[in-house]
Amino acid sequence: MPPNKVVRVLLLLAALIPSIGAAETLIEESHRMERKWHDAGVVAYKFHPYGEYNLLGSTPPVEVTVRNGRVERIVIIAALSGHREGEHISLRTLRKFHAVPVLTVEDFFALIREYADPAAPAGTIKYDPELGYPIRVFFDNPDVDDDDVLVVFEDFRVTEMKPDKSLERTRAR
Repeated sequence: MPPNKVVRVLLLLAALIPSIGAAETLIEESHRMERKWHDAGVVAYKFHPYGEYNLLGSTPPVEVTVRNGRVERIVIIAALSGHREGEHISLRTLRKFHAVPVLTVEDFFALIREYADPAAPAGTIKYDPELGYPIRVFFDNPDVDDDDVLVVFEDFRVTEMKPDKSLERTRAR
């Protein structure tokens, strides 16, 4: 095939497949999924946040209830450090633990923005495909020792949607 014909074929392929070489960055994906979360119409939800912060340790076992982006209730789900299972605790009490969990979807997106470095991507993020909230994040910069961060939202349950949205999308994780 003559060189000018090869060039035309390559240009045609490039026009047909514009996404080649233009992969979405972690930050771009985060912004897209955050818009999806806000458009989903979730008013209230419950979940069990879990986190491992290399230098701080693991987060305490709690269930968090959130309404309109604000923590409404925190309940201990397994006895720990003098607290009994089922005990309601304040945010102030929770902050006394060495590793405090991420407490809202909005805080989870903020953590992603803080840790995702477009210049040196060193992480993985998994999102709920339907509602857009982050399910699991892992960051580990290979150039820095002891900086691992793992955050997971377990048993995520939507408890209330805006009136114009369907509760059929409520799911347990």
